Amino acid sequence: MILQNCAAPDEVCGSQEIYYRSPSGIRTDREGVILEAGQELASDTYMNTLDLGAWKKYTTVDKIYFLCELEGRGVITLIHQEGNEKKRIKEVSYGRDPESEAIQIELPEGLGGRIYFELKAETRTVLKRAGYVSDSQPDNRISLSLVICTYRRREHVEKNLEKLRRSSFFQTMTQKNSFVVRVVDNAKELSGIYGEHVKIYANENTGGSGGFSRGMEESVKEKDQYQTTHVILMDDDVELQTESLSRLYALLSYMKPEYRTEPVAGRMFRLDRREVQYTAAEVWNGGEIRHIGFNLDMTQPENLVSMNDNGGAEYGGWWFACYPMGFVERNRPLPFFLHCDDVEYGLRHGGTPIVLNGIQVWHETYEYRQSPVIAYYDTRNALIVNALYCDDWEKSRVLKFWKDELDKSHDCETMEFICARLLGILHYCSNAKNFMEKSPMNMKLRVKRIKKCNNAKIIIVAGKIIFKIWDKKFYGIVRQYRRSYKKFLYSK
Repeated sequence: MILQNCAAPDEVCGSQEIYYRSPSGIRTDREGVILEAGQELASDTYMNTLDLGAWKKYTTVDKIYFLCELEGRGVITLIHQEGNEKKRIKEVSYGRDPESEAIQIELPEGLGGRIYFELKAETRTVLKRAGYVSDSQPDNRISLSLVICTYRRREHVEKNLEKLRRSSFFQTMTQKNSFVVRVVDNAKELSGIYGEHVKIYANENTGGSGGFSRGMEESVKEKDQYQTTHVILMDDDVELQTESLSRLYALLSYMKPEYRTEPVAGRMFRLDRREVQYTAAEVWNGGEIRHIGFNLDMTQPENLVSMNDNGGAEYGGWWFACYPMGFVERNRPLPFFLHCDDVEYGLRHGGTPIVLNGIQVWHETYEYRQSPVIAYYDTRNALIVNALYCDDWEKSRVLKFWKDELDKSHDCETMEFICARLLGILHYCSNAKNFMEKSPMNMKLRVKRIKKCNNAKIIIVAGKIIFKIWDKKFYGIVRQYRRSYKKFLYSK
């Protein structure tokens, strides 16, 4: 089985040093990666190094081989690196065959650290393909259901669907009946026919949480038809390389028993600086989110050393997250409409998400996605998550935190944002019994009200009500949320 293909710059990320290092640069075409005589490259990069430590920790893989196909003449060297120590595993001269040459090198067993290769071209060389494979028998039969929830992003979704359908991963997996894509269309605007393994569900606009919940339900309904083992949750506006799905599939296929119930978190890379990892996975930290590997330039060698350490992460964002079907069958997202549904779902799972280099998407980051509606749901839903999961919540500390947040809002946000945040706090205080309500019509009315909430009188009135309720009923509100939450779980 292929564990990892060595990738090359493409339309999603053209930053060369995410893939290969070469002092004089490289170029690519349909044949592969091209080096002129005298050029060199190395694959000690985020996308193309093989993290033996991670594969050893999480999987049962024992025998691994490096494979490549070359045209030209030169020398290729396989190198093992652990810490600052580097050791040559094998050096091979290529070019005796005038057409092309396939090279296979078996890796020594028991190694940790990372593996990469160096290539020195004596004549014009084409690296047609390279990667790492194993002939170990996979322990697990894997079948994936990819759920995409969308609202008014038809063009972007259709582009991703076309990319998926053209990929060798899709074609191979669907032939085995082991992959299906489910698009939950909250805007009811997708009408194309995309084939047996791409399913479109017209849905009321129940937000991201409702859309993903529908996708989970459909995955469970057809679990036996596809023998589905895992559900992937992916945003509608990401840019994706299908190599991420291939690596996820290989990782899950060899996963050790003690890790089979854990989720896998796909990293988020930035759209505005595509070589920069925004986050690998998340720690909730009471709403002051700590991003694992925050804003790291992954072309820098020092950022590769611990890139697959998950740092005590608690959840992965639903830009790309994979959960075992066993958990999905028993659990649905809370009806948050927007935001924090992925937080609560991950905290409910209680495991530590696994991360692996090459499993990621490119996505717009937080600072570009702000609006009063988002501010409302971020505020309200964060409070609900903390009510459910923070046992050391003290009303004075929480009140001070939100006062400080609102003070900061006065300096950098408009009246609409401030009103929306106050409305979020007010609805948190007043809707503990009814927060499971998920009527699409009620959600639409709420969004309209948030957009109209923009004057000082509302701020004054809402503030007075909030602080009066907070002082007298804080702990009662927390208890009511927990009772409502238990009813939600038992109803499933």
